[in-house]
Amino acid sequence: MKSSLTRLAFVTQDKYDMVRRLASGVCRFAMPRNGFITREFFVEEEATALPDSFAEWAPKAVVSFLAADRENLLEAVAEGGRPVVNTARCEPNPGRAVVLGDAEELYTLVHEHFEEIGVRFITQFTMACEEGEFNVRKRYKQHTDAHGLEFHSFDTPFNPPLIEDFDQTTEVDQSLAKWLHELPKPAGVFTQQTRSGPYLCVCCRLLGIDVPGDIAIIGSDGFDVSLASKPQQTASYLPSEAIGFRAAELVAEMLAGKPAPQELIRVPGLRLLVRASTGGLLAQGCNIDAAMKFIHDHACEGIKVNDVVSHTQSVSRMTFHKRFVEATGMTPATAILNRRMSEARRLVAETSLSIGTIAGMCGYHDDLYFSQVFRKAEGVPPRDYRKLQLGD
Repeated sequence: MKSSLTRLAFVTQDKYDMVRRLASGVCRFAMPRNGFITREFFVEEEATALPDSFAEWAPKAVVSFLAADRENLLEAVAEGGRPVVNTARCEPNPGRAVVLGDAEELYTLVHEHFEEIGVRFITQFTMACEEGEFNVRKRYKQHTDAHGLEFHSFDTPFNPPLIEDFDQTTEVDQSLAKWLHELPKPAGVFTQQTRSGPYLCVCCRLLGIDVPGDIAIIGSDGFDVSLASKPQQTASYLPSEAIGFRAAELVAEMLAGKPAPQELIRVPGLRLLVRASTGGLLAQGCNIDAAMKFIHDHACEGIKVNDVVSHTQSVSRMTFHKRFVEATGMTPATAILNRRMSEARRLVAETSLSIGTIAGMCGYHDDLYFSQVFRKAEGVPPRDYRKLQLGD
């Protein structure tokens, strides 16, 4: 059994919510029952090479989330004949494929939402926008030209030093302040860059500009950042699990002899999570993002679906179940199970804790039942999974 399993590495430079969901999608496809064993490798910010543990584990293929300026870390892997699929914006190369979300969906949803709330002037906001194939300003310009829309975009030549701690911002760059003041009100601003939406919210507050009354803002951050924004940020939500699943599926195709596609693979399913920065509420009071965050934070405490409803919703369990399935493609119970199994995989593979201890840490009070659930999800019992990860 050990020799028949293909080692697939997931290599990433980030640990935020979207990347966790990418990894979950990779693991959902690349599990022992499908002939794979998966391990995650994190590349530190200043690293100039993959971690030593990567070479020691010797994976046969790689799914990665690495920015274009760091993708060269995988050149030797691809040149050695091992398939590589990246899920961050970069150009496909021989032996290296790229799977992404669909920008066309984003631009269409942005315009539809702003028009629904009565905003007619729509503009893009970028920070230190890089040139090249994945220049988001050029990509948006192509969309507006193709659909007969007006193109408006503003680019700051810098990344604010406090962008990672946007709530600590105390002053606004003069050019940005001038642009925000001069925007025809009401205006709709959207951005595709991490934390720039909440940063704009802070800047507007400092300048006395009402959000969303004067300027409605759509960002692109995960739950934690979007909910920390003041006001809470309406944000695009990538189908990250589906992207990770498709990337792992493509790796399997490449391992079977199919050449790496030289065109971008676009995965549909992007949606907007509507919050206060555009003045909207989630349909029928269902707060799906709050439910997902609650599940992520508390699934391993043994919560049930009723706990999710009582802590995050103002609608009935039946209505919540229906809206949750519509928004995520899975039931709330499945989301809880997926989160528990994600933590279980990590603890089994990366620690020497007993299986009984891990069961308790993942919300299971019965070791045998935990082992049965783990085996059903992963295809092998937890002890065998650990041996496979260690290469014993």
